[in-house]
Amino acid sequence: MLRKHVVWLLLIGLLAGGMGTGQSRVYADPQPLGAVKTRSTIYTPDKVQAARQNVQNYSWAESLKNAAVDKADRYLAKGYDFLWNVVPPQSLPRSTSANLQLGSPVTGTAIYQYGDHPWRADPLNEPWKITDPSSGYKFPTNDFQSYYESGLNSHGIFDPSLADPAYLVNESYPEKGPTWGVDNGSGWVDENGNTWAFIGLYTGYYIWYGQGKALIEDAVRAFRDAYLYTGDVRYARGGVAMLDRIADVYPSLVLNRYDRSIYSNSDKGTGLGKAVGSIWETMLVKDFLSAYDAFFPAMGDAQLIAFLSAKAQQFGLDNPKSSADAIRKNIEDGIVRQVFPAVKGMQIYGNTGMHQSALTMAAVVLDSLPETGQWLDYVMQAGQPTTTGGLWIEFDVTDRVRTEALGDDRFSFRVS
Repeated sequence: MLRKHVVWLLLIGLLAGGMGTGQSRVYADPQPLGAVKTRSTIYTPDKVQAARQNVQNYSWAESLKNAAVDKADRYLAKGYDFLWNVVPPQSLPRSTSANLQLGSPVTGTAIYQYGDHPWRADPLNEPWKITDPSSGYKFPTNDFQSYYESGLNSHGIFDPSLADPAYLVNESYPEKGPTWGVDNGSGWVDENGNTWAFIGLYTGYYIWYGQGKALIEDAVRAFRDAYLYTGDVRYARGGVAMLDRIADVYPSLVLNRYDRSIYSNSDKGTGLGKAVGSIWETMLVKDFLSAYDAFFPAMGDAQLIAFLSAKAQQFGLDNPKSSADAIRKNIEDGIVRQVFPAVKGMQIYGNTGMHQSALTMAAVVLDSLPETGQWLDYVMQAGQPTTTGGLWIEFDVTDRVRTEALGDDRFSFRVS
């Protein structure tokens, strides 16, 4: 009985009526030729109307709308090209620290007086730089933006073998030598052999996901909420421009191809994840999924289609993005359908309920059989923390229930 209650509490907020029964079925293999989603299933018209009515009636709702719009406007001012191009590829590592053990190359562990994630960054106004608040030094010391742009291949993906080494020179503090603080993307190795992942930290924590500090997570949320509250298609254009490029690169993202001893992440020590560590990936991907559902009605916008189809032509992309259906197909294949295999492979894997809710959201957002049914069935299927079942009941519940208190950051309760 206890197990059943825990299972249902994990999912009760997400399951759509009639979509999942928890029973195992056999489905035909899907072979969709185009996008399969036909409607918004989280942000339904009634819910959107209610939210906009709340903005008119309540000051707290108006404050939420104003905060989202103010933030979205700051991102929108950078232009659609910036928003599309800001998405980094697999060829750049991701990390939550520059050097977790040593802290700062200037002040050492004194930097942690400024918090667990002490480095500062401002991707909108000072791209490709992080600042040590304990010393004021900025890293990397080379012009990484020019280096990165010189290494973009014909598909707009950074290839280090194409990048111009002329940009690998310390321009910021020349008195310290030409290579001091220089990062080519894989980190700077100091005179003692220590690696400092300046670009890894910038890319992971300040571009992809940084608990509210990263550009992508923050902008996608802001565009989503601003569009839902106002209906202004400009916010949908900005958000879809980002989602579209995320969908281009997301299938290729594999975190454990980078050395975890250098690039630290929120991953339970496994090294697994996609854009970021497996725990934070559960939250990041839900931002993408919910945004797709929110922007769904606006994807037929002519200006949006013109922008994305021009990008597809410019960079020789397989999907022409020449229609709303093509754009939706790109996001469904590149983001929504990536969730199921990533959950099975523990690339999307957090505390109890986090990966399950991510897969459930993917199922509800896609809203198409057979996949929605398969994914919801998997969520309700018992198994081990590998590839055999979404709930992993035997591991997450049975093995954690004892007659004494047993706690970790996933479960903590006492049975008497």
